[in-house]
Amino acid sequence: MAGDAKPKRRPNIKVLSGYFLGAAAFATSIVIARTIDLWWLNVAICIFGFALGWNVGFLLSPFPEEKLEFVTLGKAVAAFVGGFLVAKLDVLFAAPQLQKLVGSDVSVTRFLLFGITFFVGVQTTWVGRRYGIWIEEKTAEPKCACDVPL
Repeated sequence: MAGDAKPKRRPNIKVLSGYFLGAAAFATSIVIARTIDLWWLNVAICIFGFALGWNVGFLLSPFPEEKLEFVTLGKAVAAFVGGFLVAKLDVLFAAPQLQKLVGSDVSVTRFLLFGITFFVGVQTTWVGRRYGIWIEEKTAEPKCACDVPL
Protein backbone atom coordinates (compact mmCIF):
# COMPACT_ATOMS: atom_id res chain seq x y z
CA MET A 1 0.00 0.00 0.00
CA ALA A 2 1.17 3.51 -0.75
CA GLY A 3 1.22 4.98 2.80
CA ASP A 4 2.44 1.90 4.70
CA ALA A 5 6.16 2.11 3.92
CA LYS A 6 8.22 1.94 7.08
CA PRO A 7 11.40 3.97 7.21
CA LYS A 8 14.60 1.98 7.42
CA ARG A 9 16.61 2.48 10.59
CA ARG A 10 20.34 2.28 10.85
CA PRO A 11 22.60 3.02 13.80
CA ASN A 12 24.20 6.45 14.02
CA ILE A 13 27.86 5.37 13.95
CA LYS A 14 29.15 8.78 15.08
CA VAL A 15 26.96 8.80 18.20
CA LEU A 16 27.74 5.16 18.98
CA SER A 17 31.48 5.90 18.58
CA GLY A 18 31.10 8.74 21.06
CA TYR A 19 29.29 6.41 23.46
CA PHE A 20 32.11 3.89 23.12
CA LEU A 21 34.74 6.53 23.88
CA GLY A 22 32.67 7.83 26.79
CA ALA A 23 32.35 4.31 28.19
CA ALA A 24 36.12 3.88 27.84
CA ALA A 25 36.73 7.15 29.72
CA PHE A 26 34.28 6.13 32.44
CA ALA A 27 35.81 2.65 32.76
CA THR A 28 39.31 4.16 32.93
CA SER A 29 38.11 6.51 35.68
CA ILE A 30 36.74 3.57 37.67
CA VAL A 31 40.01 1.63 37.27
CA ILE A 32 41.99 4.65 38.45
CA ALA A 33 39.54 5.21 41.31
CA ARG A 34 40.08 1.65 42.55
CA THR A 35 43.85 2.18 42.84
CA ILE A 36 43.67 5.19 45.17
CA ASP A 37 43.24 5.15 48.94
CA LEU A 38 39.61 4.62 50.01
CA TRP A 39 38.69 3.14 46.64
CA TRP A 40 34.98 2.89 47.48
CA LEU A 41 34.79 6.66 48.00
CA ASN A 42 36.51 7.28 44.67
CA VAL A 43 34.12 4.96 42.84
CA ALA A 44 31.19 6.70 44.54
CA ILE A 45 32.55 10.07 43.37
CA CYS A 46 32.72 8.73 39.78
CA ILE A 47 29.16 7.41 39.92
CA PHE A 48 27.89 10.66 41.44
CA GLY A 49 29.71 12.70 38.80
CA PHE A 50 28.19 10.65 35.98
CA ALA A 51 24.69 10.77 37.49
CA LEU A 52 24.89 14.54 38.02
CA GLY A 53 26.22 15.00 34.49
CA TRP A 54 23.41 12.85 33.12
CA ASN A 55 20.84 15.13 34.76
CA VAL A 56 22.57 18.31 33.57
CA GLY A 57 22.65 16.82 30.06
CA PHE A 58 18.87 16.38 30.24
CA LEU A 59 18.42 20.01 31.26
CA LEU A 60 20.63 21.16 28.37
CA SER A 61 18.79 19.17 25.69
CA PRO A 62 15.03 19.30 26.17
CA PHE A 63 12.70 17.98 23.52
CA PRO A 64 10.25 20.62 22.23
CA GLU A 65 7.44 19.37 24.46
CA GLU A 66 9.73 19.55 27.54
CA LYS A 67 11.10 23.08 27.08
CA LEU A 68 8.68 24.96 29.33
CA GLU A 69 9.01 22.43 32.13
CA PHE A 70 12.81 22.41 31.85
CA VAL A 71 13.04 26.21 31.92
CA THR A 72 11.10 26.24 35.19
CA LEU A 73 13.30 23.50 36.64
CA GLY A 74 16.46 25.25 35.41
CA LYS A 75 15.42 28.47 37.17
CA ALA A 76 14.92 26.59 40.43
CA VAL A 77 18.32 24.91 40.16
CA ALA A 78 19.99 28.23 39.29
CA ALA A 79 18.36 29.90 42.31
CA PHE A 80 19.67 27.14 44.58
CA VAL A 81 23.18 27.23 43.15
CA GLY A 82 23.26 31.01 43.11
CA GLY A 83 21.94 31.41 46.62
CA PHE A 84 23.06 28.58 48.83
CA LEU A 85 26.16 27.07 47.25
CA VAL A 86 27.85 30.31 46.22
CA ALA A 87 27.39 31.63 49.77
CA LYS A 88 29.32 28.61 51.07
CA LEU A 89 32.24 28.92 48.62
CA ASP A 90 34.08 31.50 50.75
CA VAL A 91 34.72 28.82 53.38
CA LEU A 92 36.12 26.42 50.78
CA PHE A 93 38.38 28.99 49.15
CA ALA A 94 39.84 30.40 52.35
CA ALA A 95 43.63 30.23 52.06
CA PRO A 96 44.31 27.41 54.58
CA GLN A 97 41.46 25.24 53.30
CA LEU A 98 42.41 25.73 49.66
CA GLN A 99 46.07 24.89 50.32
CA LYS A 100 45.03 21.76 52.18
CA LEU A 101 42.73 20.73 49.32
CA VAL A 102 45.12 21.48 46.45
CA GLY A 103 48.16 20.18 48.31
CA SER A 104 46.77 16.64 48.41
CA ASP A 105 47.28 14.46 45.34
CA VAL A 106 44.29 12.36 46.37
CA SER A 107 41.98 15.41 46.50
CA VAL A 108 43.13 16.65 43.11
CA THR A 109 42.68 13.17 41.62
CA ARG A 110 39.18 12.91 43.09
CA PHE A 111 38.28 16.31 41.64
CA LEU A 112 39.55 15.20 38.22
CA LEU A 113 37.67 11.89 38.42
CA PHE A 114 34.49 13.78 39.27
CA GLY A 115 35.06 16.23 36.40
CA ILE A 116 35.75 13.51 33.84
CA THR A 117 32.71 11.44 34.75
CA PHE A 118 30.51 14.56 35.01
CA PHE A 119 31.38 15.72 31.49
CA VAL A 120 31.04 12.18 30.08
CA GLY A 121 27.54 12.10 31.58
CA VAL A 122 26.64 15.50 30.13
CA GLN A 123 28.01 14.65 26.70
CA THR A 124 26.42 11.21 26.57
CA THR A 125 22.97 12.53 27.42
CA TRP A 126 23.14 15.69 25.33
CA VAL A 127 24.41 13.97 22.17
CA GLY A 128 22.00 11.06 22.52
CA ARG A 129 18.99 13.33 22.95
CA ARG A 130 20.09 15.82 20.30
CA TYR A 131 21.14 13.45 17.50
CA GLY A 132 19.64 10.08 18.44
CA ILE A 133 21.14 6.63 18.27
CA TRP A 134 19.14 5.69 15.18
CA ILE A 135 18.95 7.38 11.80
CA GLU A 136 15.72 6.83 9.93
CA GLU A 137 15.95 6.73 6.17
CA LYS A 138 12.84 7.11 4.13
CA THR A 139 12.73 4.93 1.08
CA ALA A 140 11.20 6.26 -2.09
CA GLU A 141 8.02 4.42 -2.93
CA PRO A 142 7.09 3.75 -6.52
CA LYS A 143 4.21 5.99 -7.56
CA CYS A 144 2.85 3.59 -10.11
CA ALA A 145 3.51 0.07 -11.30
CA CYS A 146 5.62 1.42 -14.18
CA ASP A 147 8.25 2.71 -11.63
CA VAL A 148 8.91 -0.75 -10.17
CA PRO A 149 12.17 -2.22 -11.50
CA LEU A 150 11.87 -5.65 -13.08
